[in-house]
Amino acid sequence: MLITIRMESSLSTAQVSSGEAFTASVAGPLTIDGNTLIERGTPVRGRVESAQPPADRPGLSPDPGYVRLTLNTMTVDGRAIVLQTSSLFARGTFQTSGSSGNLGSHVWASAFRVEKGRRLTFRLTAPVMLADPNSIANRQYPSLPNE
Repeated sequence: MLITIRMESSLSTAQVSSGEAFTASVAGPLTIDGNTLIERGTPVRGRVESAQPPADRPGLSPDPGYVRLTLNTMTVDGRAIVLQTSSLFARGTFQTSGSSGNLGSHVWASAFRVEKGRRLTFRLTAPVMLADPNSIANRQYPSLPNE
């Protein structure tokens, strides 16, 4: 199952480091056969697994930097539900500067950023444990594990 989130704040490779948390919300409801399991706007927390800022490498192409993110928890009815997701890897890009007159120069607009409001999609890698035994998912889809 895929889960798409919307970032609640921006992440910059110049300012984040491995292990830092970030917040987001579910971008759209998660449904199975028309039944809503998770509402849009549900709070989600994630973690920066690794980050590298852009780096100039003399004699080589510049390193655009990267960030690797995973999701950890989702808060449903005031309870934190553990998530296990694949990591999302995003690499920065560089642009050729057209204003300097030097067609071969490359410039960084800024450190690579994942902007507030950006949607990111993760793949769940383990079943989500639902705390409520009366949940629609638990009643209608017994193959989903109960707590």
